[in-house]
Amino acid sequence: MKRTFIITLLMLWVNSFTIAQPILQNVVNYSVGDSAHYYTCDTIGYSSGGSGASQVWDYSNLNIVDSFVLKVLDKNNAPSGVGSQFAKANIAETSMNADVFVENTATKYSIVGVVAAGTGSGLTVINYTDPQIVLQRSLGYQMTFVDTFSVSYNVSSFTVTGTGYSTTETDGYGTLKLKSKQYNNVLRARVESVRNDTMQGISPPNNIITTHSTMLLWFDSMHKEPLMRVDSVRIVSSTFSNKVFTVSMLKETGTTSIGSEQKMLSNINCYGESGILMLSGLTNNKQYSVALYSSLGRKVLEHKFTANSSTHSIADNNIMPGFYILHIIEKGKQPTVIKLYCR
Repeated sequence: MKRTFIITLLMLWVNSFTIAQPILQNVVNYSVGDSAHYYTCDTIGYSSGGSGASQVWDYSNLNIVDSFVLKVLDKNNAPSGVGSQFAKANIAETSMNADVFVENTATKYSIVGVVAAGTGSGLTVINYTDPQIVLQRSLGYQMTFVDTFSVSYNVSSFTVTGTGYSTTETDGYGTLKLKSKQYNNVLRARVESVRNDTMQGISPPNNIITTHSTMLLWFDSMHKEPLMRVDSVRIVSSTFSNKVFTVSMLKETGTTSIGSEQKMLSNINCYGESGILMLSGLTNNKQYSVALYSSLGRKVLEHKFTANSSTHSIADNNIMPGFYILHIIEKGKQPTVIKLYCR
């Protein structure tokens, strides 16, 4: 039976700190159309840092090795094309070759499915038959909650079922220093989970697969998305052991973040069948740079021009029907990021 409970640790004494304890109401409270850009970093030199009050987490010197875009879509528009299998999901997050199907409500964020991005019958579709509650709102320092969850999926001709438990604890607050800027009044959440999967039709002990996962998330009141995310996943069975460790930090594009994009164009039309992107609301004689990314983060086109009118059209055979992320920069201004559909 599912067990979910919250343990609120009461402050037994009050002191004054130069850094305030944040109470966050909007963490990962995504809506369809939201997006955020992240750097992935070399893990050499990374340390999780301390926990507790008035911390300073400094990751400004980590080396950047790549970048990706987190996109929030209607579940039925996810790249894997299997959103209809997750009745409880109301959004899908896609990034770095994976779709995560989420049940997002006013008070909680729960995972209901995970799928490798792409299309085709070879996908591994993990169905959370009992969703995993990862975060609850509102979120403050020294709050802890525990959840149990279960999964079901197929590997080749084998059916796999599993059960697990997770603990989420907000273990510190303070200042976070990243490549792009410094953030104050930041709250850190630690999510740890263990899941034991059993492959049907195989004798023990070879039928047990255990997944240990630790996720660190840093949030502030100005962003829905994490400012930084660190994932450590270790998968162990009787025949193998594998560990994946990733560090990602938010790439600020000026003042743009999820839910606060400043649209500089009055109208955008994209026609995938004829391969044409049309921009309106431009300023005459201004220089612009445009980049268009597919829903999987692949750059479809890059184009620079000087506007000789309020409109400009770009023809490219790589533009096909589907969802895209458009980056546009007017010289001397901050970048704008827009999600659009090419019909």
